[in-house]
Amino acid sequence: MSYHGYKISTPASPLWTQPTFQFQSSCSDQMESKASSTQPLPRTLRHSSTTRWRASTSMGTTAGDSSSGAITLFKTLSLRAVELERCVKVLDGVGSFVGGYTNMGSANNITYLDDPINTPFLKKVVELDVPIYLHPRMPPPDQQRVYQDYNFLAASPWGFSSEISAHVLRLMVSGIFDTYPTLKIILGHCGEGLPFALRRIDQRMRHFVPYWPAKKRMQEYWEENF
Repeated sequence: MSYHGYKISTPASPLWTQPTFQFQSSCSDQMESKASSTQPLPRTLRHSSTTRWRASTSMGTTAGDSSSGAITLFKTLSLRAVELERCVKVLDGVGSFVGGYTNMGSANNITYLDDPINTPFLKKVVELDVPIYLHPRMPPPDQQRVYQDYNFLAASPWGFSSEISAHVLRLMVSGIFDTYPTLKIILGHCGEGLPFALRRIDQRMRHFVPYWPAKKRMQEYWEENF
């Protein structure tokens, strides 16, 4: 199996163990043809064990080292300040890869980055001066009624962007960028559609000013923090 220019092999086992990564020269050739000198490599994990998160981030560093600088690593980690510090200072990670909302024990019990529980993590992100790559995921099950009978729409065709763009708007209106003005968020997929909607969002938001604590227009946060 290949993933972002890597050949990945996983031992045959019913449980996740330790995949191995090998940088492929074809990836380097493709990057050169596109005049790209560095490729950020995020890695998505489908488990919640802190031990496995730590093992994965350590393993990814080996992959980055094998690429002779062509690959830099966004570390996929649990939202813990101490693990972020290890990833950046010890493993030379260039940022944090966050897969949308965080499950808190069940599929429908979730938190977003503006939740106070994530304050230590955000403080550490700002202190280390690294960005957060915020990647989309499917909406939680109790928010998927609109996709009934067409569940595939809840995934990458539409649900990914609609869920993550709502997450981003939460961050903007919460005032989190007033608290952490140097916080930087990276989004993919043409900004998940938000650049095309911000003008209307700001125009309509003027009717709801008393209900949100942020000090600036959404467009301003977009230009300064994304």
